[in-house]
Amino acid sequence: MKKNVKLYGIIACFILVIIAVGSYVYHQQQLPKMVFEKQVVEVELNHAYEVKDNIKSYYRSNIEDYILKADINYAKVGDYTVEFDHKDTHQCFSYVIHVVDKIAPEFDVVEKTIEQNQEIEASTMVENIIDDSETKVYFAEEYDFSLLGDIEVEIVVEDESQNKTKKRTILHIIEPDLLAPEITGVKDRTIDQYEKFDLMTGISVKDNRDENPHLEIDDGGFDSQKVGEYTIRYIARDEKGNEKIETCKIHVKPKVKSEGKVVYLTIDDGPSANTRKVLDILDAYGVKATFFVTGNGSDYRSLIKEAHDKGHRIGLHTYCHQYKQVYSSIEAYYNDLEAIGEMVEGLIGYVPRIIRFPGGSSNTVSKNYTEGIMSFLSNDVMEKGYFFYDWNVSIGDGGSYKNADFYVNQTISQSSGVSEVMVLMHDGFGCEESVKALPRIIEWFQREGYTFKLVDEKTRGFHHRVAN
Repeated sequence: MKKNVKLYGIIACFILVIIAVGSYVYHQQQLPKMVFEKQVVEVELNHAYEVKDNIKSYYRSNIEDYILKADINYAKVGDYTVEFDHKDTHQCFSYVIHVVDKIAPEFDVVEKTIEQNQEIEASTMVENIIDDSETKVYFAEEYDFSLLGDIEVEIVVEDESQNKTKKRTILHIIEPDLLAPEITGVKDRTIDQYEKFDLMTGISVKDNRDENPHLEIDDGGFDSQKVGEYTIRYIARDEKGNEKIETCKIHVKPKVKSEGKVVYLTIDDGPSANTRKVLDILDAYGVKATFFVTGNGSDYRSLIKEAHDKGHRIGLHTYCHQYKQVYSSIEAYYNDLEAIGEMVEGLIGYVPRIIRFPGGSSNTVSKNYTEGIMSFLSNDVMEKGYFFYDWNVSIGDGGSYKNADFYVNQTISQSSGVSEVMVLMHDGFGCEESVKALPRIIEWFQREGYTFKLVDEKTRGFHHRVAN
């Protein structure tokens, strides 16, 4: 009896195993399946691949039932897993994409010429490299660059995956370059002052090997606006450092002045900080001017003496430059004139006899304070031994506060065609733009052939029509 029970048990267990295995096999047959053409797919570097093309067949599913998981860098050699994960069963099917680089580089070679014993990089003899990765270029072997003549060299271009391509070309080895460039056209010249002259006029440079030799010019401070003799040095260098220097002289001669063309440059309302700038400009151009000074700018009065000592002319303008005070009466005018005269005498040792009325002799503002005062003073000052001067050209800076370009244009438009010019400008406080305009104003008169003169007792009147 006990034996039968044991046998029955074994039989029952065997039946259960059979049922379980059958159930598992049946269940597996009901699950989705995906079959690939290849488990490893090779793809060339930088060539993309459609991962679904490797699917051979499906069972109990279609492609929409799967989530694709693939992070593939086709620009980098390596193995990348492609996974298809079933949305419902989460069964995962996968294969590998093997990104490879099996294509050797393509390139062209060129011939080169070097000097004896000169080093050369192989890369300089290669162009138009085509490859999907970084490459390096080198000679297939060591070559002797000390022998003159032509040698055949083999150049290797190798990519990151050790794919190599070799090509041969010719290297020409010649004797070292010891010749300096040649400079032609360098010669002594004489030009007129203010003449526009290019230091490269007629100059050329060439070299036996260097197609673009460097040319440097040491102009010796050349300035066509200033009379003098200038030494010009032309320095040519080739790529090997061979150097040639050619030297010439350029003589800037004074421009012949046009007969009768005279300019009197007169500057009112100083001294101030601007007076120093004006003096420096006049020095730079070798020009003398006449300053009609005031009692303003007490901190800068030493500049009046400096201007006098430099050969400029000092005239009297006004001590206070207050119209209400100066023209309040004839006595008030002479008190102001005496005050500025004493101040200037203390600086330069005498009282100048040339004067300029505040606002000029034609001013009408004086009428607000004393009727007919200008008609009286314009005659009376001369009887007292003074010589007054107005102007026939104003740069327009008398309180207009325009820019330097305006002042230059004003001067040119008013002076053109006028043979004798007395220019009015100012160097008082706030006249910075006038100072900026001064160099161009001087240059224009110089180009036009004017002679700069100082105002003195013999200078003709330049008198305005008296309006009060």
